[in-house]
Amino acid sequence: MKSSISTLLFLFIGLSVFSQEQAIRINCGIMPTYKRSILKEKLSSAQTMSDLNSGYPSSWINHHLSAEIEATCNGKLIKALSPNDTLSAEQKNILAKADLGTDVLIKVKYNPRNSLYDATDVREIDFGYTVTPPVEAQYPEGEDVLKKYLTERTVDEIPKEVYRDLQNATVTFTINKHGQVTNAHITEPSNIENIDDLILKTICNMPDWTPAESSKGEKVEQEFKFSVGYMIGC
Repeated sequence: MKSSISTLLFLFIGLSVFSQEQAIRINCGIMPTYKRSILKEKLSSAQTMSDLNSGYPSSWINHHLSAEIEATCNGKLIKALSPNDTLSAEQKNILAKADLGTDVLIKVKYNPRNSLYDATDVREIDFGYTVTPPVEAQYPEGEDVLKKYLTERTVDEIPKEVYRDLQNATVTFTINKHGQVTNAHITEPSNIENIDDLILKTICNMPDWTPAESSKGEKVEQEFKFSVGYMIGC
């Protein structure tokens, strides 16, 4: 009886380990580096904070103290203040001239309209966007072909015996005005040097893209990130 229990225990542990090994799957994908995007046209037409952020919590605010906008214009970081949620002429000018691909950051200080806080308490709201082109860069042969290219040259080349040591890795790169990959560099290492080299080489050797375009039809740069890592139970 004891022998049978031991055998069953061994089989259970063995199956569990096998299942865990099978549950690890390496994935990869490309996406823009921004988290929240905004088009230049929306920036240029904004008059208030609510125009920039549809979820702006006006009902929370008893009194505005200041509203700061920060953006990069012609490569130079510029800031401007207004006393409330209505944009000043200087702030509108900054938004109209904000460079594509850069971040617009908004910081609002206010006294809250809430019984949980004293009316004189100073609270802060922070939010921001990346100025994105209306036509983003694309791989000309489509997403499926791109995924096949990336998978065959990275995921399929990573030995299964290193899966558990592999950290999620990211390469950040730019698609320039000619659709070429530039400025590719490791921003999150995999913890395995030759795997990092493999991932970086795959991006550097990637075929040309169709570049992004501004609202005027001009070719512009756009930044992306390529990530390789594992997902459990997928």
